[in-house]
Parts: sequence; structure tokens; C-alpha cells
Amino acid sequence: MQNVPPPPAVQSYSASTGPAFATPFASQHFWLTFLLSLLSQSISTMVVFSTSALGFGRMGENRELKFALEKFWRNDIAATDLLAVAHQVEESAWSMQVDAGIDRITVGDYCLYDNVATWAESLGIIPKRFASLEPGTERMFSMCRGIDGAEALSMKKWITSNYHYMVPEVDESLRGELSSNFSSYLSDVKRGISSLGEKAVPVVMGPVSMIYFCAFKFTGAIDIQRLALLEKLLPIYRELLGDIAALGATEIQIHEPALVFADSSLASLFKRAYEGPASILPAAGPDINMVSFFEDIGESNYKWLISVRGIKIISLDFTRGDNMSLIKENGGFPTDKVLGAGLIDGRNIWKVNP
Repeated sequence: MQNVPPPPAVQSYSASTGPAFATPFASQHFWLTFLLSLLSQSISTMVVFSTSALGFGRMGENRELKFALEKFWRNDIAATDLLAVAHQVEESAWSMQVDAGIDRITVGDYCLYDNVATWAESLGIIPKRFASLEPGTERMFSMCRGIDGAEALSMKKWITSNYHYMVPEVDESLRGELSSNFSSYLSDVKRGISSLGEKAVPVVMGPVSMIYFCAFKFTGAIDIQRLALLEKLLPIYRELLGDIAALGATEIQIHEPALVFADSSLASLFKRAYEGPASILPAAGPDINMVSFFEDIGESNYKWLISVRGIKIISLDFTRGDNMSLIKENGGFPTDKVLGAGLIDGRNIWKVNP
């Protein structure tokens, strides 16, 4: 942090680095990534540290959730038993982070198989071959694992990591409105806030990244198809962020990993989603923490992010790429925002002892 230009008044630096959303099992789900927030009024004043996670291992210290999933798929336990184990593992993870002194802890980011597929299920991005199934966890499992007469979604490499995610599909079944349902997610967020209070930070997969990760099965220009899907997602996200705020959250992490891609066609989607009258950002309420990881975000995305009024915290990966140069070459970080400076490599977290 010594290379960061000193702030003229109070300036906050926070740190973040990238999680792995997708791989189904065990140690590959370790999201133990910290935000380091350096609050300094001048060089001579005492520096106060606060910490925040972008996620945590999902399988349990002894792989409890892995074994519960296998029992569920063998029909040895009911869905309620599976969820009970998942909640126990998640709440144990919260306790470990509290005991370790972590100040801000993610909630609503837990999933049973794949985070992208879980968000696709909640948003209603369901391909035709699965559309007749009962909505919910079992349909999500069906999309991830396949069933008789309906092959599973394909897998694709997650950003620049060796993890993978399930690729949502957009086909003719989505020509109408999306049938979204976030009741389970909001229940998880409520449970987290009830347990952790102001430490709880809900995680939302951003709409532009969700669109970027989709495979479009229509013929025609991909840019037009992406914009059409975004228009369907915007009111869903506006309502969702409002519902999260109503639960008492003081901060929301919006994960937009697509910010690290050098794809100029995404710029208009980001502006549509986060600026102007169609913006999903609430006019007031929780602080918005825009999170990216595994690479720097490039100059154009950086300049755009620091200009968006509704975004309070910008979390960047400082272990890969060169986000530090972006800050230096653009006059330092703005004093009206918090910088999330990722200090732990999300692809090698097991090598770090913070």
C-alpha cells in the first residue's frame, strides 16, 4: 500500500480478490478471500484495519455437504435433511469467520452445486428441455447433472481459473417474461442477517456477467440477444435489491467478473444496468460493493466504474493483472469511494496464511 498516493483527507482502501463460483465439491470451493480496509486521515495517523470476505468453503471441514449430496442423489435422505446439513455447514463457516475477527461476512452466496446454475434457476433462465420440471433445487440439479431425455448444461472454464461453471442456455422458451423466484435466496439472506447482524453482506451475481456467461441458442446478432435478455433482467434485479435492502442489509456485494474481459460490447450493457433511469441500483440504502477478480479490469472499465455515483466500493484484484497502474495513471483513487484491493490470490488461497 506504500505505492498508493496519500489521500488529501479521509480515504479508505479495501481489498478483495476472486472467488471460484462453480466447481461442485470440496476444497475447490474455498473462497477464503479477504477485504482489507485501510482507513487513514493522514500519513501520520493510526491506521485502522477491517476485514471482509468474498466467500468461504462450502463443503464443510469434514466434507459434510459432499456426503449429504451423495446420500440425497441416492435417495437415502430427503431434501429437508440435505438443507439442514447445508445450513449447519454455512453457519459453522460464519462462526469461524466471526471467531477469526472478520468484520464483514458474505451471506446468500451458498449453493448446493454451482453458483451460476443456482442464479439461472432463480432468475428463470431455463432451457426448454427443463422448463416442464418443478422449479427449485431439483430442477437446478437436473440442469447440472442431466436427466433421462435431457442432457446437462455444458461446462466452461471460470474466467482465467481452472474452475468451471455450468453454462445457462437461452432458447425459444425464454421469448416471454422470465419466471424468477428468489424466495429461497432471500430466506438465506434473512437467516444470515439474523445471525450476523451488520456483519452480514449479501452477494448478488450481477446481470451483465450472468448474460455474458449464457449460451444463446437463437440465430442472430449476439449483441441484440444480450440486450434483449438484459431488459428482462433489469426489473427483476431492481426488485431483488430492494428486497435485500428491506431485510436490513447495510452493504451488498454485486459480483461482476465480466468486468475483466476486454469486450467493448459489454460497455453499453454495464451502463444500461447501472446508470440512468433503468439502473438496478437503489437510490438510497445499502452501500454497493462492485466486485471483480482474477485479472485487472482495463482502463475503460476502471474510468467508468469510478464515475458511477451509486457504487460506493470498488473491489479489484491486486494479485493478478495491473489494477495498481490503472489507479496511478488515472490520478489516484477517488476520495468519495472505497477501494477493494485484493491481497489473496483466489486461485491459490491454500498457499496463504493471512
